[in-house]
Amino acid sequence: MIFQTMEDVQDFLPFAKAFTFDQIKPFLLQAEEDLLIKTIGQAIYDEIDTVINTGTPSEDQEKLIAKMRAPAVHYAVSKWLPFGQVIISDAGIQIANTDSMKTAFQWQIDKLDESAMNSAFENLDKLLAFLETNRATYTTWANDAASTIYKDCFISTTAKLNELFPAIGNSRRNFLFLKSALYKIEDFKILPLIGEAYFNELKTQFAAETLTTANTKVVKLIQKAMAPLAIHKGLMDMSVMITDLGLLQFNNKGVSNTTQTKEPAADSRIKRIQEEAKLDGETYLAMIRTFIDGNITDYPTYSASSAYTPDDSSTITHDPDGDYFAGI
Repeated sequence: MIFQTMEDVQDFLPFAKAFTFDQIKPFLLQAEEDLLIKTIGQAIYDEIDTVINTGTPSEDQEKLIAKMRAPAVHYAVSKWLPFGQVIISDAGIQIANTDSMKTAFQWQIDKLDESAMNSAFENLDKLLAFLETNRATYTTWANDAASTIYKDCFISTTAKLNELFPAIGNSRRNFLFLKSALYKIEDFKILPLIGEAYFNELKTQFAAETLTTANTKVVKLIQKAMAPLAIHKGLMDMSVMITDLGLLQFNNKGVSNTTQTKEPAADSRIKRIQEEAKLDGETYLAMIRTFIDGNITDYPTYSASSAYTPDDSSTITHDPDGDYFAGI
């Protein structure tokens, strides 16, 4: 594992001195498996794990180690919290309570849990951005399939989705939740609109960061269409979860000893946001076709496909970086 001592953990969170490494170790291992390896891949994890445990990390490796440990520590804390509130022994399950200290209120525990998990995913975004910026340095990651997965969707980062739809709160958890909806929008809306051949051309160039000037304009419009359409598709699902008990809806009402509460938005409010998002997305879908058809000589792959149906009666152009249409 990429942690060796309690000091490695305390670099990121202020644990009490009495807290031991063995208490958090199982959850750090879980964080490495569930979070790091699944996100950045086994190859770069193994490289860093090996150098930590058998060698001396280089300066560049030390930088990456810090970036990897930050999300893992916060994720581990969130997973440890339910167990940290109780003592499990042959006498059963108990809670600690002394004259000088008592168990935190549930709302305080919940707040710490929320903060730790949010920090885990925020730091995970920072780790990915760091690797992407330094691809030439971290070639093990750059040459691994894990790095291409990072660019497997036209909206590939939390920052881009947040730029297009700020209501997600720059949350990677929201981005990951909506990613399946983003894939569906690509398959159900974008691919039929522009055709498989041109869709694949854009995908290849986007992943390799070799988009032409003409294709960059189209991808910008695609991203503007995908964000609200994904919100429209995924919004209702964000307040529910499927468990062995069935379909559950989020509700945090209850005894919490706090004056600040959060409640699910009213269905009418959700429906209104969905309708507005759908309208925005469909408007951008129309703009994609209008722009490409109006500049058809710049898009030979599209013009040669069955997705293109020329209309000689009019010529329509649109600048996606501006705010005008022109028709003749």
